[in-house]
Amino acid sequence: MWPRQTGDFSIFRVYCAPDGTPAEYNENNIPYTPKHHLPISLKGYQPNDFTMIWGFPGTTQRYLSSFGIDYNVEEFYPIIVDLFGKQLEIMDEFMAQDDAVRIMYADNHAGLANTWKNFIGQIEMLRKNKVAEGKVALETKYSKWASTVKNVEYNEALPNLKEAYGILSKCSKPMYYASIAGMGLDIVQVAAEFQEYTAAAREKDQEAMNTALTSLKEQPWDEIFASTYQPIVEKTFAEMLKLYKKNIPAEQLPSFFSIIDKNYKGDIDAFTTDVYKKSIFASAERIHTFFEKPSGS
Repeated sequence: MWPRQTGDFSIFRVYCAPDGTPAEYNENNIPYTPKHHLPISLKGYQPNDFTMIWGFPGTTQRYLSSFGIDYNVEEFYPIIVDLFGKQLEIMDEFMAQDDAVRIMYADNHAGLANTWKNFIGQIEMLRKNKVAEGKVALETKYSKWASTVKNVEYNEALPNLKEAYGILSKCSKPMYYASIAGMGLDIVQVAAEFQEYTAAAREKDQEAMNTALTSLKEQPWDEIFASTYQPIVEKTFAEMLKLYKKNIPAEQLPSFFSIIDKNYKGDIDAFTTDVYKKSIFASAERIHTFFEKPSGS
């Protein structure tokens, strides 16, 4: 379980020609024997033994302040757990009903679950190991040292970080619930592809419209929609909107929520059904129809 250190590796038997050179498949091929290989010892390691570190990641968050850790654990990571958890729940529901759907979404589900478990594990272990408390001890030591140095920047570093994370906390939910939830909304991503065309149409720039339209027609729309399952994308759309409305203050909600309240009596499911029933971005067929007569759509 995350967070973890793993020694993932694969072993392949490589075949070659009898003289050791590369060769296409042949029954006379033999396992390749290299001139040298890295020896493996079962004796364990000793102090000062050579160590080669190679792998992922290339960045670290070990130097985060206590304010950064508290922000991640209390603000940022729970948002990811909440959104990804709901998306996985929806996938699980439909994947359990149909093997074809299970196969279609296997990769998406595995990748999403991996990240979801990662952040759950980080929250748990950061709390369990009292990492933020350890940072506070270091920062207290730093502050005592900084007070002896006549340098304003050193003394203001931690207060500035604390203030910055306080500001970030106020906008993190609207920012991350919108961006992360949006990543799981296929129809929104499809609509985003039409931004250049829409902007050109508003300006009545026919040349720019034609250029954008040509680019759009080159997209493999049939393949894009063939890799999705309509009941999953519709339910995900509705549930992401519900989570957004639940967690964001009413005064910060986008204006289309007022349309849902007015025209659909606040029923997000009804709104979703209508969107997928009418939007040209809901299917490849409607997009192709739009291409045939864009000016009349």
